[in-house]
Amino acid sequence: MLLDEIYQLSSELIGETSTQLEKLCQIVKVRLENKLKDGITTEDCHEVFVTAAAAMAASMYSEMKAISDDVSSFSAGNISISRTIECTELKEFLDMSQELLAPYLKDDRFCFRGI
Repeated sequence: MLLDEIYQLSSELIGETSTQLEKLCQIVKVRLENKLKDGITTEDCHEVFVTAAAAMAASMYSEMKAISDDVSSFSAGNISISRTIECTELKEFLDMSQELLAPYLKDDRFCFRGI
């Protein structure tokens, strides 16, 4: 099933599973299906569709998690812990997968040429 494939790949991308990620996958799947050009189905671009949807869901999940886990450093006494959130590789993968899927999507950009 398409949703299962998207969820599995997104889980592999971020290295964890969660109910929130599964729901994000479902949202992204429906959103992308609605953006497909007329006459194009998910079967026509299956591999690219799954990859792009998984990357989008993983990216959204990572951003949501980063916002909710907004602690970048912590110290107590002599112990200090710090971390930085790096999502650059995931964002690059997201950009590439969206570029691959672009030929299958409706052009929803707006252009005003003048009067």
